[in-house]
Amino acid sequence: MTTSFENIVVVWFPEYEVRDFVVPERDYTDFEKVEIQTAICEKEIAGWSITLKLKNTGTVASTLIGVLVNDVEIMQDNYGKTGIIEGKVSTDIENTGITFNSGQTIQFHVWISTNYGTLSSGTTINIKLHSADGMDYIKLLELV
Repeated sequence: MTTSFENIVVVWFPEYEVRDFVVPERDYTDFEKVEIQTAICEKEIAGWSITLKLKNTGTVASTLIGVLVNDVEIMQDNYGKTGIIEGKVSTDIENTGITFNSGQTIQFHVWISTNYGTLSSGTTINIKLHSADGMDYIKLLELV
């Protein structure tokens, strides 16, 4: 058997030049996971104060960008507050979100006014934390 190389044409495509390999920011083994370790509800005169303690048990930093109560997001004007607002739900998380690293524990508050919706003591509410990576972390909690 003989091989002939007389009819071979080499074509060069400059758009397929070798480029530097860019290392992605996150490895495929990195993951986000937040655990709600405790959720404590206390009755106040004008409503309820809820203290949430979270731990980042994932391998990357997590940024919480939204808090929802019964699947209704807290209004942007009510982020970064420090107490109960008449007829509303508020939180001390800033509206830019809160970021915490792997292994770090944080604590924040959610305040619910007594005349927000039809909530009353003994009602179970759903608190959902939404992250910048699109994850939701849910805690069911009974109002005292």
